[in-house]
Amino acid sequence: MAQETRKLRLTTVAGICCTVLFLGLLGVRLGFFEENRPALLPITRKTPATYTWLEIFQESEKIGYSHRRVLPQDGGYRISEKTFMRINTMGMVQDINLLTTGVLAKDMSLSAFDFELKSSRFNFKASGKVKPNEIELVVNGQPSSLPVKTPLYLTAGIFDAVSAVDIKIGETRTFNIFDPASMSQRPIKVTFTGLDKIKILGQEINTRKLETDFMGAKHTAWVTLTGEIVQETGPLGITLKKSDASRAFSNIAAHTRDLTRLVSVDAGRKIDHPEKIKKSFINLMGCPNCPI
Repeated sequence: MAQETRKLRLTTVAGICCTVLFLGLLGVRLGFFEENRPALLPITRKTPATYTWLEIFQESEKIGYSHRRVLPQDGGYRISEKTFMRINTMGMVQDINLLTTGVLAKDMSLSAFDFELKSSRFNFKASGKVKPNEIELVVNGQPSSLPVKTPLYLTAGIFDAVSAVDIKIGETRTFNIFDPASMSQRPIKVTFTGLDKIKILGQEINTRKLETDFMGAKHTAWVTLTGEIVQETGPLGITLKKSDASRAFSNIAAHTRDLTRLVSVDAGRKIDHPEKIKKSFINLMGCPNCPI
């Protein structure tokens, strides 16, 4: 079970990197909280309905797709994000399905969510409702609660929240986001670096280029002037690019690159008979505040 859990964390890292936020890195659960509370952000524009298909690539290899929907409703919005990825960890190829749905207030902050992660080896379900300074949770059928700083934003809706506020070129805003996969709250900094014209489906599109800093992990998104996400790049060579439904489902690689090798650290020498090793010691330098 412990081995399956380690594989799941690495797999989910890629999954969160791929979704709006590439933003919920499951490998890190402790430390690095910022104590400053983000100020309430005035909403200056209404977010229109969007339906977006995205192809997911690991460098040049297609590994999956994502489908995002944002729908205005009375008192706020409803957002859903369905993601499929074929992930290779330690030579084991798994199909990962993630489904996130959220109810957002008028300011795009989180009111309630449902999250589900499925693979051939693991199923995980969670739902929650945001209350003042806490979130009531049901995780795999077990009720619980978690103290949080509000307003709280969903990882899948962070760029929609940025698009709804009056942010100027060069400005940075901080949001408290909630990652349903790791059941944790983290601050994320979003910077509007400038306007950029990129080619999507053969057409040049004017976009706002947004860069995020999530616990040191860098991520970039290109968002149209109406708020639609058309391209994202993040860690592990992951890229999402707007497509259509027919292209999104096609040409997914049968055997993808091993993520373990991408994140592994070279030991500097060959280790003979690693299966016989019962204990190992690692000396980390240049990382005094690492949560170990």
